[in-house]
Parts: sequence; C-alpha cells; structure tokens
Amino acid sequence: MDLPAAIPLVIGVTGHRDLVESEVPAARERVREFLASLRDRWPRTPLIVASQLAEGADLLVAEEAHALGLELVFLQPLPIADYRAQFSGPEELARFDELRAVSRVVDLTNGEAAADRDTLYAVAGDFLARYCYILLALWDGKPSASPGGTAAVVNYRLASKGGARPATDELRDLALGEADNSLVYHILVSRDRRNGEPTNGHKPLSAGYLHEFAGGRSTLQESMPEEYLHVLERTEEFNGVAKHATAGALADERAPFVGAPPAVRRCARLIALADHLATLYRRRLTRITAWTYGIGAVMGCAFVLYSKIPAMWGLIYVFFGAALTTIALSRYAEYRGWHRDHLEYRALCEGLRVQFYLRIAGVRDEGRLHTGDESFLRRQDPELDWIRNAMRAVDFEMHDAGRDGISGGIEHAIETWVGSLDPVKARGSGQLGYFWHAGEQRRHMIALTERTGAVTLVFGLAAAAVLCFVPVLHTGYLKTPLVVTMGLLPLAAGLLEAWLQKSAAKELARQYGYMYRLFDEARSQLQGDVADDRRRSVLYSLGRAALAEHATWVLLNRDRKLRHLPSH
Repeated sequence: MDLPAAIPLVIGVTGHRDLVESEVPAARERVREFLASLRDRWPRTPLIVASQLAEGADLLVAEEAHALGLELVFLQPLPIADYRAQFSGPEELARFDELRAVSRVVDLTNGEAAADRDTLYAVAGDFLARYCYILLALWDGKPSASPGGTAAVVNYRLASKGGARPATDELRDLALGEADNSLVYHILVSRDRRNGEPTNGHKPLSAGYLHEFAGGRSTLQESMPEEYLHVLERTEEFNGVAKHATAGALADERAPFVGAPPAVRRCARLIALADHLATLYRRRLTRITAWTYGIGAVMGCAFVLYSKIPAMWGLIYVFFGAALTTIALSRYAEYRGWHRDHLEYRALCEGLRVQFYLRIAGVRDEGRLHTGDESFLRRQDPELDWIRNAMRAVDFEMHDAGRDGISGGIEHAIETWVGSLDPVKARGSGQLGYFWHAGEQRRHMIALTERTGAVTLVFGLAAAAVLCFVPVLHTGYLKTPLVVTMGLLPLAAGLLEAWLQKSAAKELARQYGYMYRLFDEARSQLQGDVADDRRRSVLYSLGRAALAEHATWVLLNRDRKLRHLPSH
C-alpha cells in the first residue's frame, strides 16, 4: 500500500529506560495529549514517530503513537540479536517485538558488529537528533557522560545553541553538520534510582518546549516558537493543496524501480506533485501578468488618444477603469500568493529532485551519505526554512534506499535526471533536454522583443520625419494621426520591455544556458565505461552545483512580485 504523497512531520523520541512506575500513567497521558494535539492541529501532515524502541520511554511513546494511528519507524542501533538481548525480561521483549512488527525499520548498523556499543548508540542518537523536526524527550534534565544516552541526544539536538556534537570520528554518514533546528518538547520524568528526581527544581511530569541546552538552566514554554509554527503551517498548506491536486499530477509518475520501498515511491510522487503545483501556479501567474499588461496597454492607448484628440474625452473613463482593473488583478494575485507558491514549490521540487537521485544512486560526501538540505537555501531566508525541513524529512524517508542506493539507481539517475539531447531533432529528456528547450524559448522571446523595439523605433522616427514636413506639404490632416502614432509606438515598446523585465527572461536565459552546459558536461563525463565511484562523484558535483543555482534563482526572484502598472 502506497504511503500518502505528503511532507511528513518527523517526531524523534528519546527517554530513560528506568521510569518510575507510579509516574508512568501520567507520563502516558502527557505523551498522548502532545501527539494528539499535533495530529489535530495539522491533520493533512502525516506524523512519523521515530525511536530506538528501547525499554522504558521509547516503548511507552511508541505504544501511544500506534494507538493514535501514527506511523512508527524503528531506528535499529545494533544488530538485532544483540539489541534484543538488551531487554530486561520477556514481557518487555514481547512489547518490543510487537511494535517492531508494525514499524518501518531503518538499520543504522550497516551490518557491523556491536564491538563498540557506545559509538553505535551515539550514531543512532545523532541520527535521531539530526533528522527529526521535534524531539520528544522524557528526561530528568540532568547531564550524563553516556554518548548515546538521553542527555546526549538532547545535547546533540541543541548543538546550535551551545550543546556538543558527539566526539567520535565514526559517525559515518550521520554527523551532517551543525543543526539549525533545535526544537525539543521536554516531559520531565523521575528515574527509578537514587537521586532520580528531575533537575533544577522542576516538578515531575512538567512539560513544555525546551529553550536552553542540556545541562544548563532550562526553561519550558507551553507554546511552540513562532518560527517553528510558520514551518509547520507552510508544510500543512502545501500538503492540503497537494491532497486536492488532480489525479493527472501523478499520471506520468512511476515508481523508479519495480519493488522500490514505499517511502521511496512516496518521495517520487511528492516530487511529481511539487512540480505539478509549481507549474500550475506559474501558469496562473503568467496569465494574470499577461492580462495586467494587456489592460495596461489599453490604459496607455486610452490616455494617448484622450490627450491628443479632444473629441474622445470619454476615454478618460476607460483609462480609470483599466487602471482600477490592473490594481485589482495584481492585488488578487498577491492575496492568493501565486508568486510565492510558484517560487517555493519550484524550489521544493528541484531540491527534492536532486536529493532523490543522489540517494537512489548511493552518492556519498567524504564517506557520508549526501543530504541536500545542508547547502540548499541555508539561512538565506527564514521564510524558506519549511523547504529545508521538507528536504530533511524526505531525506529521512530516503534511507529506505540503503547506503549504496537502489540496484540500477546510478543508471536511472543518469537517464532520468541528467537526460540526453538531440539538438538536430530538437528532442531531449531529463534536465538536459529541459534546460535546452527552456533556454531556446527565452532566447526567442528576447529576440522578438528586441526586433519589435527596433521596428517601433524606426516607425517612430519615420513619423517624426513626416511630421517635420507637414507645414511644407500642407497636410495638416496627418498631424494628429502622426502624433498619436508617436505616442503609441514607444508605449508598445515600453510594455514589451517591461514584460521582459518582469518575466526575468534575460536572467532565465543565462541561468538555463549555464545549467544546460553543466548537465551537458556531466553527461559527457558519464558516458562510456566509467566506474561507479567516478559516476557518483560526477553526480555529486552536479547536484551541489544545481542546488546552488536553484537557490540563487529563488532568492533573485523573491522580490519580482506582480504590481499594478504605473499610471503613466
């Protein structure tokens, strides 16, 4: 059964194994209320609860999440036989086996023996802190020396606010850079040991969002910070629009391979949806921009005729009506957010596309699995953080592709993403064909506009020359038509140039030309008998360059919003 094509909200779970039995019912209630509140507030966003299903807090949260119908992910830190041996008794082991059976498993061991369990637990803890959007911590608030313990996971999570990343060189692909998301929901619990009460004078079972790093003075706030709310609101908005998109959005989308994991198929459908929605909003924006400039032309003609021909005084009403219409159209487009949605959905689509193909090809960065969100739109604009979070969530999903990608993934990435081109037949596929065709269209548009401008200049000069000889030739009846022509021709040329500027045709032509050359060079290096490592290296370089160029394009066009035309 296919998973819904939506951006998920990943909730990581960490907590103590030795909870106090008398606090467990109330802790369950706190967890249930927290998860239910997220589900009810963002109903279109799938919730994924990821944990190591360890004894104690992990099993408690997983049971409550499963009861609420949420998707479970088991992050396996050790070989399964060694991990099952960690449980204290048959009852706890039975709970683990039951929850594992209904969970999607992400094996973090890569088949390695559990020789250094502290390192493997640190790997799992850092992975959890890195990929979740909200970390749910059932924790006493006290620091700990254990690199894979609850305090360490919280500390990894809050690394950008004073905490520390795990001090080991063996985190493989999981230590992916400084975190820029430090959201932690903290439920204070006691531990069944001496001095097991919560730290800093907090009462057991107090709960709230944690705003300071582990081991320091912590403050809990009931409400989620505004910047994180904005991310979830934009995610929910996208998921809502995607849910109501027509079935045609996915008509041409197929699973990349027969037998591809469900999460990989979900990511492929999500890219297709983002592409469909970005195209939809671009077309809407293009239509309303064309209407605006067309009505602007009517407005300009009406003013020129009104100013030169006194008998046509009624055209002043046409002028005012056209002006009000252009204002209304631009305000409507701005109210509906079509410009914003087009840019952000396109950025989302292209970011996910790069990330998806690098994942299925098993591309690595210095031995680590590549993740695009580390470089894409990093801190350029806080309003775009929801795109980076979406990429992080999808990257979490794409771990189903495995560390070496999917069988045949490199070839699929080359043929489907990089693509091919036959300029003679004007046919192409993939990004190579797209950028060639898009660049050609923009260049034709620019050439047509420049030719039109030259024609209007010639006709305007000709009209001025004829006007100079009107007194000599005694052709006064030509004066008014010539003056009107001299007013209308520059107006037409100005509108075409304004359209060219508004549509960023010249900038796009340069960008498409650069991207075409980039993909063409990559394609030439990928042809022939090339080793897989070399092909992955080329794909990695191509992906990084593509992400950088897409980020530049988004930021360049953020302020190109549709506005009504000036009254002149």
